[in-house]
Amino acid sequence: MELRRKGKTYNEITKILNCAKSTVSYNCSSDKKKNKKRSVRHSTKQGALYKKLQGFCYNYGKKDSKRKHYPLLNMGEVTKLIGKKPICYLTGEHIDLKDMKNYSLDHIVPMSKGGKSTLDNLGLTTKQANQAKSDLSKEEFLALCLRVVKHNGYKVRKA
Repeated sequence: MELRRKGKTYNEITKILNCAKSTVSYNCSSDKKKNKKRSVRHSTKQGALYKKLQGFCYNYGKKDSKRKHYPLLNMGEVTKLIGKKPICYLTGEHIDLKDMKNYSLDHIVPMSKGGKSTLDNLGLTTKQANQAKSDLSKEEFLALCLRVVKHNGYKVRKA
C-alpha cells in the first residue's frame, strides 16, 4: 500500500482511510494466501461456532471491568448438545450455524443472576430472541411473553 511505503503506521493509515486496522493489515500483507485460509477457516460452520463459543466463555465483570475468563468448553460436547439440526431453545426456529450474525449462545441462567459459562447453562438461540430475553431467566422471559400475548387479546393453550 502506498501509505505504508511512505512510512505511515497502521494506526495512522486507519485514521486517514477511516477503516479497521485488520483491513489495513490484510491489504498490506504480502501473504494473501495465508489470510485467505484464515478467513475461510472462520467462515466454516465449526469456525463460526468456535468464535461464538469464545465469546460465551469470555465475560466482563459489571463492577470491576476486569475480564473474567472461563475455560473454553469442549467443541465436541457443544456440537453434541446442539445436534445436527440446531434449533433455538426459546423459539424452536432452525439455526444456520454458518450465519453468525443470526444466532447467539445464551446463558440460560444469566451471569447477572449467578449463571456460569458451563455446558449445562449454554443455550443456542436466535439473535432476536436472545436480545429480547436480555438478562431474564428462561422462566421470567416466558412469563413476560405470556403477559404480552394476553395483553394483546390472544389466548394461550399449552400444547
